Amino acid sequence: MQILLPLIYSLIFIWIIFKFKFFAIPEIPRTILVSIFIIKIFAGIFLWWVYTYYYESGDIQSYYNDGNTLFHILLSDPKLFYHIVFKGASNPQLYIWNNSFEPVLYNDARTLSLLNMVFRFFSFGYFHVHTVMMCFLSFTGITAIYKTFRKYITHYQKLLFILISILPSVLFWSSGILKEGLVFFGIGNLLYSTNCGLSTTYNIKKILFVILSLGILLFIKVYILIALLPGLLLNIIVSRTSEKKIILKYLFVILIFASGLTIVSFADARFNIINIIIDKQTKSISEAQGGVFLLNNKHFVCVNYDRQNQILDKVNQSDYKIKQGSTYLQWELDNMRDTTFISSSTDTNSFQILYKVQPARSILNIKRNQPSLSNILLSTPEALINTVVYPLPVRSSDILKLIPGFENIFLL
Repeated sequence: MQILLPLIYSLIFIWIIFKFKFFAIPEIPRTILVSIFIIKIFAGIFLWWVYTYYYESGDIQSYYNDGNTLFHILLSDPKLFYHIVFKGASNPQLYIWNNSFEPVLYNDARTLSLLNMVFRFFSFGYFHVHTVMMCFLSFTGITAIYKTFRKYITHYQKLLFILISILPSVLFWSSGILKEGLVFFGIGNLLYSTNCGLSTTYNIKKILFVILSLGILLFIKVYILIALLPGLLLNIIVSRTSEKKIILKYLFVILIFASGLTIVSFADARFNIINIIIDKQTKSISEAQGGVFLLNNKHFVCVNYDRQNQILDKVNQSDYKIKQGSTYLQWELDNMRDTTFISSSTDTNSFQILYKVQPARSILNIKRNQPSLSNILLSTPEALINTVVYPLPVRSSDILKLIPGFENIFLL
C-alpha cells in the first residue's frame, strides 16, 4: 500500500487534469500537463529522500508527524484538540507545532501541520499520499499563474509554461510537504481569480477562490501577501478608472501602504516593522545554526546540537535538566524578542524538548541588523544580492549547491 495508494491518488489527479475544464489550455496539450505533474511527484519523492537520508532532518517529516498526531487527537479527544488548535495549549506529543512564539505573524508550521491532518483522512498514514496531494495543489497554482499571464504573451507560450513549471528550485521546493507548494497554490489562484486585480466582474466561484487564496497567504507567508497587495490595489483602481496618470496612482497606492505601516508601527510596538525584521533575522540565524530547543513554564532555551549529550541530563522520559556551568541561549516566554546568552548555567529547573534542528550545511555569514531604519536601508543592497544572486557554482562540489547555482546564472 505504501506504493499502491499514492499511485491510485496519482491516477485520480491525472484523470482530473484530463477531464476538468480548468486544465484545458489550447497551446499546451494535456499530455504535457500530465507529464509535468508526474515529474513533480518524482521531485517530491526526491525531496523526501534528501531530507531523510542526505540531511537526515527536515520540516517535511515534522509536518507529517504533527499532522498525524493531530489526526489521532481529534478522533480520540476532540476537546483536547480544540484547546490545542484554538487555545494554544501545549502538548508534548507535538514538535514543530510548538515552535510558535511569534506574537504577530502567523506560524506556517501550524498551518502545514493542520493541512497534513486533513490529508491524513485520505492517506491512511502513508506518507507519499501527502506528497502527491501537495504536488497537485502546487501544480494547480502554477497552472493558474500561467493562465493569468498567457493572454499577455504572444510568443513562446509553451516554453514559458515549461520554464515556470520545471525550474529546478520551483520543481524541488514546491513538490514536497512544505509551505512553498501551498504558497504557489495561493498566489496562482489569487492572480487568476482577479486577473491581477484587473477583473471588473466577480461571480461566487471567483469570490470564494479570492477568499481562500487570501487566507492561505495570510496564514502561510503574510509578507508575500503584503508584497502583492500594492500591485493588486493599483490594478483595481486602474480597471475602474483609466490608465491616465498611472504613475501618480501608483505613488498614491505606495503612499497609502507606507503610511498605514508607519501608523501601525507607532500604534503598537508588536507590529513595528523594523522590530519584526530584526526578530525574524535573529530566529532564522538561530534555526540555521541548529540546536535542541527546550521549554518550561518560564524559559525557552536552545542548546548546542552537537553537544546536547554533554549539556542535558535526562530526569525522566520527558524531562531534562541543564548541567551546571553549561552555555546556551535563553528567552523569557513573556519577551521572546530579547536573547540572553548564558555562559555558565545555574538553572536547576526541568525542561521538555520541543524539537531538534540539525545545523544547516550551508550558511551565509551575514551581519546582524540593528533595530534602526538607517541600518535596515544600508543592509538592503546586500540582502538583495544574497537573495537574488546567490548561490553561485563557485568552489563547490556539492551537487545540491551546483544545481541552484547554475539556475541562478541562467536566470541572471
